[in-house]
Amino acid sequence: MSGYKNIRSFILIAKNLGRSSLLFTEKKSPGYHSDIKQFAQNCGKVLPACRERLRFPARLLIFVSLFLAAGSAGLKSQDRNVLDAINQKFACYLQEENSGEVLRSLAAFYLSTEDFQKVISYGVQLKTLGDKNNNMRYRAYANTYLGQAYLMTNQIDAAKMYLNQALRQATIIENDSILSSVYNGLGLFASNVESDYNGAIGYFFNGIESAKRASHKRLYNILLCNISGVYYLKGSSEGLKYSQECYDYGHSVSDPFLILWGAINSSRMYMVLKRYDEALKYIKEAEFLLQKNEYNDQTNIYNIYGEILAETGEPAQAEKYFREALKYIYTAQVSSKTNLYLNFGKLLITQKRFSEAIPLLQEGIKISIEEHNNIFIKQLYESLSRCYTGMNNFENSLEYFKKYHEETTKYFNEESERSINQLKVQFDTERKENEAREAKLELINKTRKQQYLLIILLIAITATVYLYILYIHKNRLYRRIIISNREAIKREDDLKEQLRTIKNVCPEADKYSVSSLNEDKMEDIYRKIESVMSEEYLYRDPDLTKEKIADKLGTNRTYLSQAINDRTGMTVPQYINTYRIKEAIRILSDLSDDTPLKAIAVDLGFSSMSTFYKLFQTSVGMTPSLYRKKVQEFSS
Repeated sequence: MSGYKNIRSFILIAKNLGRSSLLFTEKKSPGYHSDIKQFAQNCGKVLPACRERLRFPARLLIFVSLFLAAGSAGLKSQDRNVLDAINQKFACYLQEENSGEVLRSLAAFYLSTEDFQKVISYGVQLKTLGDKNNNMRYRAYANTYLGQAYLMTNQIDAAKMYLNQALRQATIIENDSILSSVYNGLGLFASNVESDYNGAIGYFFNGIESAKRASHKRLYNILLCNISGVYYLKGSSEGLKYSQECYDYGHSVSDPFLILWGAINSSRMYMVLKRYDEALKYIKEAEFLLQKNEYNDQTNIYNIYGEILAETGEPAQAEKYFREALKYIYTAQVSSKTNLYLNFGKLLITQKRFSEAIPLLQEGIKISIEEHNNIFIKQLYESLSRCYTGMNNFENSLEYFKKYHEETTKYFNEESERSINQLKVQFDTERKENEAREAKLELINKTRKQQYLLIILLIAITATVYLYILYIHKNRLYRRIIISNREAIKREDDLKEQLRTIKNVCPEADKYSVSSLNEDKMEDIYRKIESVMSEEYLYRDPDLTKEKIADKLGTNRTYLSQAINDRTGMTVPQYINTYRIKEAIRILSDLSDDTPLKAIAVDLGFSSMSTFYKLFQTSVGMTPSLYRKKVQEFSS
């Protein structure tokens, strides 16, 4: 406090300012904007004391005092001790510690009053101060305010750049209050500019989590209200619970801003539900708050009035409200303008007043294009096409229907391209920032890149080792299959040799015995089948059927099927194919036999190569070509 002779003088002045500011808290009224002039007059009464005792600049004192009163009355809880707040603010300012906080608070105040040019002015000053003092917190706040202000003034590229910078900075310093505000701005950008409603909802929910951690209840409820607004654009009533929560909280803390937007979005939700009486109740309350607090969104309110009345079959009254909304069109937000032109145009179309509807719809399209706001442009094109159809002007109708179709197609294409574009913007922004960083940051980035490369290398090595182990495992499996088949072939050859020996010793052993059909006879039939298959290679016949085999054995197809099924559990075709596969394995296991696979398939009676491959793969576990290749590898 050096340079000031009497600290009590300052405290006295602060108390006088505090008493003046009590007019806001005592009234408990949401209409604090209209009372600021009165507060300024009260502040003026203590200016002589300021000049005499503190030599403090009078204009600056008024300016800061106005902010403190407005912030205490509207932006904070009205039950706050205004006197203590003023004492703290001025004490910090006199110690030259608070110039950044004043700029930050002024930017926040003018953002809430939608004076975006002042937001930009104070945001730039705050950013300059943050750069000068290397204060990332000030830079993050400045980028947040600038991003939202540029978004609301339709400077899209600048808005996205500042919001992305703020997001990275807030994340680094782990400031949840800034993060919640940044996510709010990104959500508005996604919904208003990109028509990415799902992405917008994601941003808003991220902001809600940050607001919870920061215990920022007001911004938490603003985010809830914005989520409700996006659900309205999606045509879903799911946002009702969010708008109602914001509305109820606004009443609990007497915050007119939250009550207003909670009421507006609740009205929209009830319109989606077609509960127009409820919608009308909420929009009436919103109109009352709008007039009492001198907010600047009359167009939006009267447009919703008109939309409700149009839906309830009161076109004359609806038109009255739409025309009233047009009176405030120059102070309205872009989305409110385009929505008004759309709803008014649709009302006129239902009355077949096409020549009146066309200029409104065209103006809505013009604003949407010029202001980069695509929320309602599809509906505007579609309505304009219907308008021209009603006038039998099919050429223009087709033209605008094509544009409607193009916008619809573009929306779906942009969904897939959006993530790539966002990454590109982030990459470009990061690249520009990296160029201005010091050598230490560059070294950190290089180290990180090396770490990423090391991780990728480790992943590649791991994948290679895994694939090699898998290859070894498969080779071992193939080797076991081939060895098993070779042993089976050898056992089969030995068994055949034993059977030939038995037949030579006992020629009558295999003779068919004529008797009634019993277990012995079924066994005889099966032995007979085995004989003709293994010795006469009957299975090589591509046209082999049950009837042919039965005729060959002197029996019928029923006994044949029963004999095979009882002994093997297979059908006749399956039984035949087992012989074909066995011989295929034998041929492919013979290193000296280089018969082409197609010839093998034909010789063994397969109807096609695909059947051969399928049955072989199922039975053996690998294709015929791979089997032959592995036999050659393992033999070598």
